[in-house]
Amino acid sequence: MKNNKIKKLIKESVLNLINNTTADTKIEKIIGKHEVKTHFVPIRYRIFGGLIQSLNIQFGNFIEVLIHPEFPTPA
Repeated sequence: MKNNKIKKLIKESVLNLINNTTADTKIEKIIGKHEVKTHFVPIRYRIFGGLIQSLNIQFGNFIEVLIHPEFPTPA
């Protein structure tokens, strides 16, 4: 029973992280920031890389809290 609760918590948390990271308003805001910059890497690759990096950091923070629930890390 506990195992199923943990699996459900992880699944819901990961889906929440993904949905928040890929929200249209957030992506449009990021595109607006990058359109004014000159760079040799195309905008879509920079944005995609940034979103993946953001997901990685957020998921790492989630794992830390999951492993050490008595010592939550500050957001």
